[in-house]
Amino acid sequence: MADASVIEDLPLHIEGHELLVPGEQLPLPLETLRVVNPEPWELGEGYKWTVDISFAFSIERGNSHSYELDYAMNTVWQCQDDRYILKLRGELDEANDNKNADNWNIIGKYDSYFDPPDGEAFGSRNYWGRHMYAEEDQFADLNLRYFTGPYIGRDFLIRPRFKLSAESGLSYVSEDFINARVQEYPGATWNLELSSDFLGGDSSLYMDQLGVWNLSETSDMVINTSFGLSFPLLLGFEAAAEILLEYDSGSVEGVERMDETYALRLGYYW
Repeated sequence: MADASVIEDLPLHIEGHELLVPGEQLPLPLETLRVVNPEPWELGEGYKWTVDISFAFSIERGNSHSYELDYAMNTVWQCQDDRYILKLRGELDEANDNKNADNWNIIGKYDSYFDPPDGEAFGSRNYWGRHMYAEEDQFADLNLRYFTGPYIGRDFLIRPRFKLSAESGLSYVSEDFINARVQEYPGATWNLELSSDFLGGDSSLYMDQLGVWNLSETSDMVINTSFGLSFPLLLGFEAAAEILLEYDSGSVEGVERMDETYALRLGYYW
């Protein structure tokens, strides 16, 4: 229930917007029911673990020889009080024996909730967290960029119809370039995640955005945004069409500020 109490082995009846519970003299508002048949983690017992791994791969032979490999992984350990998140993404492309893309990024996060779940099936909740991020992109002259720091966030809504989470924080940022000078600066960070099953059929429209703003040189900003549509296949497999936009306003001379990747992915989810 919304007050964290648990009703076991009793029949529940719903009439209109009221919940009839044996032993209760008056009907209860339907909003007081948080979840039916809760999983152990929803009762405070352990974590719920989910993993999503996907690949996009192509090979071309004939007048030109090329291959492209994109990979991504997203895993979450969730319980009532906190959660752990690990995300990995990379790209490796080669054409006519010449490498033309080689990049990866990884982020690890820990979130701890300030407040207990509300009465709307794990709806709005506030949390604080800390993240560590690292990325490399040879063709953007980036040997290693990493940042770490705290943030505060809010799960504004966690429902299949519409999910929305936003975070804002401060980080120490270090950028080691292959040819340009090393940079270290304080940064303001943000993270935005949206998804919806509006199209039905267990499909999901989603958008994820991670941004870093250089507080020492305010014209310098890094923004990575992905848009996509994923849909289930069979036996836990899923497919996705995705656009990845990587923007770096402080990119070195000769490197484009915007890098665009379009991919059709095949993945597995559990």
